[in-house]
Amino acid sequence: MMNCLNSFNLYKDFGTVRLFLLSFLGMIGYYIVYNLVCNGLIEARETVPFHFFIYFACALVVYPLHKILHGVPFWITGYKASLTIERTGILPRMYCVISGAIPKRVYFLGMLFPLIFVTSVLSLLSVLFSTGILYYSVIGTINFGLGVCDLLCMVRLVSAPKHAFIEEDRDSLRILIKQNA
Repeated sequence: MMNCLNSFNLYKDFGTVRLFLLSFLGMIGYYIVYNLVCNGLIEARETVPFHFFIYFACALVVYPLHKILHGVPFWITGYKASLTIERTGILPRMYCVISGAIPKRVYFLGMLFPLIFVTSVLSLLSVLFSTGILYYSVIGTINFGLGVCDLLCMVRLVSAPKHAFIEEDRDSLRILIKQNA
């Protein structure tokens, strides 16, 4: 038997406009820091010329990749997670739906995995193929913008007990603890 310790919904707590603004500011900050670090540490021999269609393709690929990467730690650890696509308005939305209660550590790993993995891969690519730093920074910026909501969830979950379980649905997160008999 589990008791709900806390429940929250980021979209209701922050509002869609504020989340969008925080995401946009996070993207700007990431872009600046990534380019400063790359330009300071890596000497680019040449840069790839600007191609709008390549940028557009990168932007389209990052969103589904980010959502798929959320599910990877859950699939590896044996928890059930599925990807669902829902049409709302103009663009479809993709969700990584986790069924059941997940231990806090596994949930943290699942939420932070896209940020850690994509940033690590892009850093490695920047060192190995420095000509594409401009494209890598765009991919990383979009990925970080998508991850701002994940980071806000993590900030809210840090105060949860170590032995807590996290249960989520599309709208909210619940922090559950086992009830002692």
